[in-house]
Amino acid sequence: MTYLNTLLSLLNEDYAKIVNMEEISEQSYDAMEAYLLAKKKASEKMDEAADLFNEKEKEYAKNNNINLILKETEIGIKLKKSAEVTDYYNKIYLIFFKSYKQEMYLLAGVEKNDINAIEQNRTTLINLPKQD
Repeated sequence: MTYLNTLLSLLNEDYAKIVNMEEISEQSYDAMEAYLLAKKKASEKMDEAADLFNEKEKEYAKNNNINLILKETEIGIKLKKSAEVTDYYNKIYLIFFKSYKQEMYLLAGVEKNDINAIEQNRTTLINLPKQD
């Protein structure tokens, strides 16, 4: 029941917030970073709930003389690889997104003929690789 309640809470609260964040995540680097972090934290909560469920399942089996046959399934292996790829993708995407947003600020300065904004955003854009 704890596992199911945790899943229900994740779906009703965490993922509801994530859906709302998704709409504004494109507006700034900080919003995108917060959105990706919220997704990661929700995934970690889900993993913790699954680990607790597996622990209780083993305990129940031991207490009731049940032999569990545990093996890694093909889907489980693929899900682990998918999670690793997603983590890597998010890191790379944030690098791209930071440059993209900075370029948009630069172009907005060009459109407004704002020399100070152009120079500030040009300098920041040039130095982005040095900041990460």
